[in-house]
Order: sequence, then C-alpha cells, then structure tokens
Amino acid sequence: MMYYAGFKLSAVAGLGTLTLGTSGKSNLVITLGTMTENDADGSATSLMFHAPAGPAYTAEDGSGSSRLREYAVAHFSEVLEAAIRVAATSATWTTPNGLTVTIAEATGIITFAYSVQNFTLTWSTAAGRAMCGFAANQSGAQSYVGTVVPTYCISPTLPAASNNTPNYELSSIANRVITDEGQGAGVSRFSSPLIRDWTQQFETKEKTFAANAASTHPWTFEHMFRHCRGQYPFAVVDGFGGSTDEAFFFRTEGTIWRPDRASDGNDAQFHIPFQTYVEAVIT
Repeated sequence: MMYYAGFKLSAVAGLGTLTLGTSGKSNLVITLGTMTENDADGSATSLMFHAPAGPAYTAEDGSGSSRLREYAVAHFSEVLEAAIRVAATSATWTTPNGLTVTIAEATGIITFAYSVQNFTLTWSTAAGRAMCGFAANQSGAQSYVGTVVPTYCISPTLPAASNNTPNYELSSIANRVITDEGQGAGVSRFSSPLIRDWTQQFETKEKTFAANAASTHPWTFEHMFRHCRGQYPFAVVDGFGGSTDEAFFFRTEGTIWRPDRASDGNDAQFHIPFQTYVEAVIT
C-alpha cells in the first residue's frame, strides 16, 4: 500500500537541479522545479502525482468524467524521464531513449538507468535528492535504485487501510414533498460527490509525526495532512483490497491533524483517521 500526494513543482522550494553526466558527452542539467506536462485542456501544468506513470482517471460521482484540472494527471517519474531524454537528444547522447526513470508502485522507490554506459547523478540540493529518493549522489554504474522513500510518498506500516467504508453519497441529495392532494414533487441531483472514511492503524511514530521523521522515510502523515488540506489530492494504491486504486481529497472535517494512540499510554503506535471525498478511480 502506498499514499501518493499531489503537488505543484513550481511551489516546492529549493529543488534545484539534477545533473546527469557520462563519458565523452556534455552534462544534462534538469531544473526540477520547472518541468511541465499538459493537462486536460492542453495547457502546461506542473501539478502532478509522485506516482507510477501512465494511469487514467475516471470520476466516480456519476458525472462520467474526471475533474482533471483539479488534481494531478502528470507523474513525476514520467515527466522527469521525458525531460532527461529531450536534454540527451540535444546533447547528442547515444540512444537517448535508453535513459529511463521508473517508480515502483509498491514502494515508491525510483530507479534511474542508462542502457548504453555508466553515468552519474548529481543533485544541487538535498531537497531535490529527497524528491528523487536518494540519500547521496551516484556514480560508477548504469543503474541506480533509490535508497529512501521519495518526498510526497508514504509507505505505511500496515499493508491496508482499516475500517474503510464503501463509497457513499452525502445526505440531502434529494428533496421530496407531497402536496395536499397527495401528488409528489421534488428536486434531486443526478450525481453527487462520493465520500469514504477509513483509518490507517498502528502506524509508527517515525511515519506519523514530522518531528520524528526517519532519514529513510522523511515524509510523514503529518506532512501529508498539512500539505493536502491545501486542496492537493492524493492517491491510494493497493489500499482497499480491490483491483482499483483511487484519488481523494480531504473533506473539511478531515483536514484536522488528530492522530490517536493505538492504546492508552502507547507512544509507539498511532491510528490516523481519514475523511475524504472520492475524486476518481485510477485505471
């Protein structure tokens, strides 16, 4: 199970640059905070999920179409790979499409690879390095697997959510009245936002609280709540025991950061409640 938060690259401070180098060729310098992808109406956006590349989104509220402009449709690894390949083509690197950036759905870990020869990875800032899931710069190989969970990803301690409800509608979707003559009249909505509640149980202190974040897992649930209550979406992958993954927003009452101890006096395990709108199924 993984939580992937949406984010706007241009709003993430201090990402700096990623430089790729290889023997006999000019370096590739990628400015991490300015990469863009096209959204639903064709305009450029830097709002994206730090999630596996390639899925499509379909609204679950009965409207039949996803609200693409409201949440991320681009995927960080995919956009980064495209930017690297464009730069490699301009710098006449051999086989630019041999440069790949992939993210593992189950762990959030990113792998950089070059099928042709050894290459190096150098980040100008610690924040940019953390975004890509590495604790140090890399050299001497054709492939590098990340060593930390990237920023904006959370791999919870338990592999599934607990006490999760089905997707359900809000109250007062329709108004029905009966006249004195016994005839009925009313108004209703054809579609309504869906909501879902669940709890992420028995989470460790290191993954729960920002003050206790671990070096291998620097982004915590507290970070996620602070970030996503500003109307950034998040995806939950493999969390509800089905074959589909979904994207969510926090509801107003769900934006409050209020974890509970798993038991009285237990400062090692915490239950984290989620109260959300269901935005889309990820296919």
